[in-house]
Amino acid sequence: MRTFLNSAALLASVSLLSGCDAIKEADNVTGDLSWRAGEQASRLRAAQRGQLHEIDRPYYGKAIRVERDDRSGEPLPEHFEKPDSISVTTGGSEVEIKKLAELISQQADMPVNIRTVYSQPNNQVLRIPIRTTMSVDHEGPLSKLLDQIGARMDLAWSYDGKAITFDRMITKRYRLSLPVGGSALETRIGGVVGNGGADGNRSVTFSRDIEEQNAWIDLNTQLEAVAPPPAQITLGEGMGRVSVFGPPSVQARAAKVIADFEEVYSTRIAIEVAVFFIDTSKTDTFAVGLEGSGTHGAISGAVGALTGSGVATLTNDFGSINFQALAKNSSVVDYRLASTIAQSGTIAPIALPALVNYVSSIGETKNEDGTTTTTVETDTIDTGISIHALPRLVRDNRIQLSLTLVQNDLTELEDFDTGDGTVQLPKIDQRAIQNDSLLAPGETLILSGYEQDKATRSNTGTGIAKFIGLGGRIKGEVGKVRMVVFVRPAIIPAADYSR
Repeated sequence: MRTFLNSAALLASVSLLSGCDAIKEADNVTGDLSWRAGEQASRLRAAQRGQLHEIDRPYYGKAIRVERDDRSGEPLPEHFEKPDSISVTTGGSEVEIKKLAELISQQADMPVNIRTVYSQPNNQVLRIPIRTTMSVDHEGPLSKLLDQIGARMDLAWSYDGKAITFDRMITKRYRLSLPVGGSALETRIGGVVGNGGADGNRSVTFSRDIEEQNAWIDLNTQLEAVAPPPAQITLGEGMGRVSVFGPPSVQARAAKVIADFEEVYSTRIAIEVAVFFIDTSKTDTFAVGLEGSGTHGAISGAVGALTGSGVATLTNDFGSINFQALAKNSSVVDYRLASTIAQSGTIAPIALPALVNYVSSIGETKNEDGTTTTTVETDTIDTGISIHALPRLVRDNRIQLSLTLVQNDLTELEDFDTGDGTVQLPKIDQRAIQNDSLLAPGETLILSGYEQDKATRSNTGTGIAKFIGLGGRIKGEVGKVRMVVFVRPAIIPAADYSR
């Protein structure tokens, strides 16, 4: 009786366990169906909104993703990635890639292709044989064996879901921040210095020619050095793309060159320029205006630059200089402020023009009826400041700055009577600066010592009195105006979009 009861209880417990397993399996199936239905609904909503929907699972079987580069293509199925999934050995003998492909095909029960023939855009066929041999004694994941063969024979492998393919050559494409086109700078500054030497006046001309700065030409030269034929390089300057065709070893070297160019040219360089015209009688007042967040030692250096000809650099120890605040100083006669953003090796032009019209010629013509027609022609003088800055990023994020500044100032429009009328003869004062400096971001370069005479006269009174000083007042003043140039480059950090 007891035996029967025990048997009945055992049978009931087994039935209960079977029922629990069935319920658990049913729940799993129900949960999987609900998840797939939700995924399909999400994909449908994304499609209706015109969005992209990524599916993080393969279309075949069950697969896992392993840590490897993008040359491996689709992930291998999970059963190929177990510790004992593949066992391949050549018995210590060195064999060719064809023999290894046969052994892998037998073990994995899938096709293994070897690609050594490639068609070219000019309808030619490129054949690159694989002559390297190696011995294999491997047991473990299939991906590790494929990586081992690829590293030894300089091959790339990929899996498309149906077959494994060994490629002698692969193509990789990169996006770059290189500027479109090139930059060229040519400067000519002529002048005459006073009596010097036995020949009297001596003419002096300064010139600077900077050859075209073309990042794409430099990139192509660098890539050709690491990717010799049969590797091929294709540049797309208009679209900012570069394509490299070659074996994995060439791709690795080319990727380093491209990464270096991308690091340099993706960096943005800001350039602030301030040009002040200072009354030399108040130069010290302007120098004191620099006392905002610095020490007397830094101010002394600034005064030394401002009160005499020379070049000075205010470092970050001096603190920030507010160009707009300096412009409010009582010694400032006039000022120009400008800023721009450029890439390394790209010329940044800054123009602060002031156009002045003047009467260039007057003519008279007699008509058939005896009347006279007067024609007046005018011309335009381009005065103001023109700045060309060529920044180049060098080691330790320092900036090599080539600067050319030309300033044209209309000092006088002299009247000249031609007999037919009065024309105007402009007198132009031109000053030019050329400088090459190596600056750290935030340092301020000061260029000064470029002076110009200034004369003013004012009369008060009426009639003849204002000319002879009776009942009126005549006031005249002669002084000098010094041009002081501040240039400050800075590096603008790239925004972090990964957050």
